[in-house]
Amino acid sequence: MIADRRAFALIELLAALAVTSLVLAGAVQLMAASSDADVRIRHEATTRESVAVDEMLLRDFLERVERDTLGRAVFEGTDSRATFSTRCERAGGWLGRCRASAELREVGGSAELVLSWDAGVRHVAGALPSGSKFVYRILRVRDVVWQRRWEGGNAIPDVMGLVMGIDTLLLPVGPTR
Repeated sequence: MIADRRAFALIELLAALAVTSLVLAGAVQLMAASSDADVRIRHEATTRESVAVDEMLLRDFLERVERDTLGRAVFEGTDSRATFSTRCERAGGWLGRCRASAELREVGGSAELVLSWDAGVRHVAGALPSGSKFVYRILRVRDVVWQRRWEGGNAIPDVMGLVMGIDTLLLPVGPTR
């Protein structure tokens, strides 16, 4: 008996459907992975931008540290908080004298940097490693170690360090000399 073969056999159709479903399943997984990567990349970019803004704001504050009207340095610090007189931006873009602080707070296994001025919290920067701390140093004196406390007086530290695990961000204090 000679069969006239003008159509596909059932097994051939099933094999084609199986191969097509495998290809479509792979494409769906690829699209899901691509979407997850896009979300992760956007989150990392936003976090990096936020950290850059936080660092710039803290640098601006510390660059403008000044003595009070009696000529005293008003800079005090511990390993978790620094308080100082500086100039802050006011409405209209002008700078005015203010009292500012930078504080490290432990929150749920990480630390956040809280910058405040004029007795109100204005900016919270998160995502610092737990155990981050401030340290202070005068660079003009030989053999001086980093200090974990800074007790006002007439001296302003030359540098404030923000120690974050194995990384340290060095921040000049006062006008650049």
